[in-house]
Parts: sequence; C-alpha cells; structure tokens
Amino acid sequence: MKRRILTPLSATLFSLFISTSLIAASPAQNTDSTIKIEAEYMSEQQSLADYRQFYIQPFDLTDTKIIPAPWLDQKNFRWDIPKKNIKQLQTMFKQSIKAGIEANSDYAVVDDEQAGVLVINVSIISFTPYADRKDTELLTKGSGEIRLLLQLRDGATGKLIYLLEGTEETGEDYQPNTDVARLQDADKLFHIWGKHLRQLLDSAQQ
Repeated sequence: MKRRILTPLSATLFSLFISTSLIAASPAQNTDSTIKIEAEYMSEQQSLADYRQFYIQPFDLTDTKIIPAPWLDQKNFRWDIPKKNIKQLQTMFKQSIKAGIEANSDYAVVDDEQAGVLVINVSIISFTPYADRKDTELLTKGSGEIRLLLQLRDGATGKLIYLLEGTEETGEDYQPNTDVARLQDADKLFHIWGKHLRQLLDSAQQ
C-alpha cells in the first residue's frame, strides 16, 4: 500500500521563527535543537556553579495532555501512551541526561536528593501529534510538538535554581507514523538535552 505524506503547514511556519538554542544561557550556538523558549528563570541567590553532583528524577509524563493538531478530527481523536513506551522513554531519558552530564568527568550523577545535589526534573506538559496514532500508513515530517518544563532545584531545600519552559518539535525527517519512529525521535532529543544541559552547567562555572 502506498504511504500518504503529511506536511503540516504549522510545522513549517513554526520552524521560521523558533530559537536555535536549547538553553539561552549556553555560550555555544546550538544547531541541533530548536526550541521556542517561553519562560526562563535563574535564581539570583544561588548559582548552578555551586553544584557538581546531580540527581535525575524520572522523566515525567504523569499529567501530559495529548492535544490533537488542528487539522485532525477533533471529535474522534483518541491517543494513549502505552505503559511499556513510558518505561522505555524514562530509561532512555536517564541514560542520555547522565551521559551528557558526566561527559569529560567533573560532574557526577548520584542516587539521592541531598545537600549539595542539584535535582533535575523534566516534565512534558503537552504533546501535539501530527497524525492519529492509528493511521500507521501515513508519513509525517517529525512526530509532533511537545511543551516541556525543565526545573533544577536544590536537593536539600527544594529551592528553584533554574527553570525553562518552551515548545519543541520532535523529529525532523519524513518517517512512518509509528511508535518505533516516535521513540527514535525521543532518543535523539534526549541526547541533545543531555549535551546542552552540560553546556549550561559549564557556562555557570565560567
């Protein structure tokens, strides 16, 4: 059966004005991630430079809202994230963030939230798929758009040190509208996040 190709106009327009940096505070120009930053906060009392140990909380999809793209059938739209996919996403996320932070040593990922530890929490507020999950014969340019929230908090007090909220597309190539393709997109994105989180931490040391 011949596959149909979907090229969402909104995704094309979105790419014209999004930022080319994952973290605005990063000194490096990031060309492998495109996020539109809508909110950002950095504590004036405490610095990221105070931390060299990090605890990664589980990738949070608990309250993720699934929002159908405007061109989809809003009335009959149905979407669920299989539990096995959630577990796989959480595993890939932790591995990628840990690898990014611990690259070239200097920093360590630990198993407990405690004094001197920076707690990393990333939650997905919403996901807008470009196609109905059941339409597996469709080719889409990327999987969809996510709204993410990054929070970095002190392990002892819970005080917020850094926050970022924004939207980002997952995937950039034409691909099958399948769970496998979406997981591959997520894995690539997590590696980018890990690398740029490391850049953010390094910039605080300068």
